[in-house]
Amino acid sequence: MFESLSLFTYPILLGVLIATVSSQLGVFVLTKRVVFIGVTLSQVSALGVAIALLMKWNPQLCAIGLSVPIALLLAFPFETTRIPRDTILGIIFIAASAFSILVMAQSAHGLQQVKVILYGNLLFASKQDFWVSLSLLLPVLVFFLLGLRPTLFTFLDRDAAQVTGVHTAAWELAFFLVLALVISVSTKVTGALLTFCYLVIGPAVGLLFGNRFPTTLIISSFFGVAITLAGMALSYIKNLPTSHTIAGIAASMLVVLLLLKFLYRLLRTHTLSNPLKD
Repeated sequence: MFESLSLFTYPILLGVLIATVSSQLGVFVLTKRVVFIGVTLSQVSALGVAIALLMKWNPQLCAIGLSVPIALLLAFPFETTRIPRDTILGIIFIAASAFSILVMAQSAHGLQQVKVILYGNLLFASKQDFWVSLSLLLPVLVFFLLGLRPTLFTFLDRDAAQVTGVHTAAWELAFFLVLALVISVSTKVTGALLTFCYLVIGPAVGLLFGNRFPTTLIISSFFGVAITLAGMALSYIKNLPTSHTIAGIAASMLVVLLLLKFLYRLLRTHTLSNPLKD
């Protein structure tokens, strides 16, 4: 057992790293209600990886090279234009999805590479994958934690933040760039599906059970790490696709937790409305 564990040291560490960073960013994604930005950037990153595999370029650099300009575009205040941001997101998502398949159709290993792009191969991530990802994600995490307060203030009440002197446009742009970088790094290893899962399901659990923002971040990260470890273990034991297993566990746990919270509220309401009499 310990020999098997030593074989997957770097995949486990990388999974924990990506789950932690992505889950924390995901809380802001849900808070600002820009979930579709996450899935769009995931698909753009997948297109970057597809191009890199076809041209034999560096996948992460290519994914970043495509995602960052898109993030700059999405940071534009579309509230002042006739075309809403959601429309632009839809166009980019459709284009990225279509061109990912078209690019891979030119490869001799097209179908297999499409699977790698969409679903990743976390269990077989290399030592190099870990160190490259760590060198990119650790500074991002530090920057994110240092800018936590102004970013949150910008997302919760933009007008009030501007009154207090917060440069809302700059912080919003910085967040989208950080998000693009994290998604680009994650997509190469975990695939577009699991990357989006980390951005949505863990943060949803954090918002569901966290009564304060720091608590929400902790719960979100803990949930992301827990499902990653459980999914990797189950996929190894049962010979299942790793990304699908982690995403499936995440979705199942979210449903269970929602039911438990609903039952708790129901029981509490019943108890309060029918107090015990002496």
